[in-house]
Amino acid sequence: MLLMALGSSRPAHAQSSLQAQVGLWSLQAEGTLSVGSDGSAGTEIDVEDDLGYDSAEQVWQASAQIGVTHQLDLSYLSMEASADAVMARTIDFGEFSYSAESKVHSELQGDLLGIGYRYAGGLDAWKSGFLAGLQLASFEVEASASGVGKGRGDVAAIIPVVGVFAEWQPAVFLSLGGSLSGGAWDWQETSVTYLDAEVSARVLLFPFFAGLGYRHLAVQGDDTSLPMEVDLTFSGPTWFAGLMF
Repeated sequence: MLLMALGSSRPAHAQSSLQAQVGLWSLQAEGTLSVGSDGSAGTEIDVEDDLGYDSAEQVWQASAQIGVTHQLDLSYLSMEASADAVMARTIDFGEFSYSAESKVHSELQGDLLGIGYRYAGGLDAWKSGFLAGLQLASFEVEASASGVGKGRGDVAAIIPVVGVFAEWQPAVFLSLGGSLSGGAWDWQETSVTYLDAEVSARVLLFPFFAGLGYRHLAVQGDDTSLPMEVDLTFSGPTWFAGLMF
């Protein structure tokens, strides 16, 4: 997603031409996926109930905005999670079939790299605007069991993204904000839709800031070449800190 540094990042008397932040997202994965092989669909799998993704995963993320009113927006997120579960039923995954009572180890990996234009207008205490850009997204899932083998599926897309945001600074040392962005890609064998929402509060101690928030990311996608289908959401609190100049 195109991550936005939420809230005014400067004292009332100054303009900041660079904001950069790093943060930690404690996300919970929910939803379903399936991975087939040679044109045959795989079993629809619930990532919590079937694969055991029932605890939060810690993910690092980073973003930067360069400019005052007209900004270059950059963001990056890399996600990696794994789980072990005993199958309650037979599951077809890729070219393999995992029978009931077998122990399956799975891994989820995803990368989001965003670049775009961000317009920020308004007064010192209240700003709002929009963004437009591209999101380079990739998602990969693997599953394996002893004596059976490892199945794998992946989907990747370059997604045009648009979004809006608003920021309110009720005091020199505090800002509140929210953002919403999304996009879709449908080309040849791959189709992906993407929605990202976030709210946050920041303490401003120029040139530093720190804060917390909540982020919700939803991804739906399919690749008919396997075929593979993904319908997942990732939600949870965020903590972050950064610099402004």
